[in-house]
Amino acid sequence: MVHTVYLNDREIRMSRHYDVKISHNPVSNMYLSSGVAPIPKMLLAGLTVGLATDGAGSNNSQDMIEVLKFGALLQKVHHTDPTVITAEKLLEMATIDGARALGLEKEIGSLEVGKRADFFLFNPALTAKATPLHNPVSTLVYSAGEENVETVVVDGQIVMEDRQVLTVDEPTHLERAQKVAGDLARRAGTDRLADRPWRSLAY
Repeated sequence: MVHTVYLNDREIRMSRHYDVKISHNPVSNMYLSSGVAPIPKMLLAGLTVGLATDGAGSNNSQDMIEVLKFGALLQKVHHTDPTVITAEKLLEMATIDGARALGLEKEIGSLEVGKRADFFLFNPALTAKATPLHNPVSTLVYSAGEENVETVVVDGQIVMEDRQVLTVDEPTHLERAQKVAGDLARRAGTDRLADRPWRSLAY
């Protein structure tokens, strides 16, 4: 199940009984003001909860490191309890629990012999934002950004090294994406929204 912002206690028990897996999309839920999923209750009930971005229509940046931080902070402010969820649990939700939610925990989600080598190298020293480092997991969840990702390996293949994408011509693809997006907006008639007047109030 995805989002699950309205699950009640009975539905959580039923989900556990049937071993339903959850895709938690906190940034999307905030962006659309959908509500707050009862993640601590789900975790206490033994449900598998994976962390996700959702689609570009409800999460512009598609940034999983950003989702780590918002996933933690949303629960803390909603429950007015800074201890309601840990940085370690958010990292598990983004990795091994996400793999479990997809039924792929034997292939991905952790670095183990026999699994695909999917990982990134996190370098907090690349930015002042993530420095100083005291605890690597807390720093990744609360202080890091995509600019701290130095190297990315997918299925054993290095796809980014020293912050340079190796598998595609990134500037060309970004330029093409901008053009395609502009063409789509014109065809949909929404390009006029780019020139809307300044709005200090929403009403």
